[in-house]
Amino acid sequence: MKAVSSTEWTESMFRAITASYGGVLKRKIYSVETHASEAQLIAAATRRGYHVYKTETHYLIFCSPTVQLTQVC
Repeated sequence: MKAVSSTEWTESMFRAITASYGGVLKRKIYSVETHASEAQLIAAATRRGYHVYKTETHYLIFCSPTVQLTQVC
């Protein structure tokens, strides 16, 4: 299996169909730290005008320039 660079890994995430229609990507913090870095993830999302939120275990990447979050419970 070919090793993938951290840049290739990060960029491949944004080629997902979900990202292309403005959906939400979810990645484990462990996975991001293993394959790239938080800084790389944020830089790649920012270049695209996307928003990144962090929970205890995951990064949520909103693939849209506008995000409105409402806490429902």
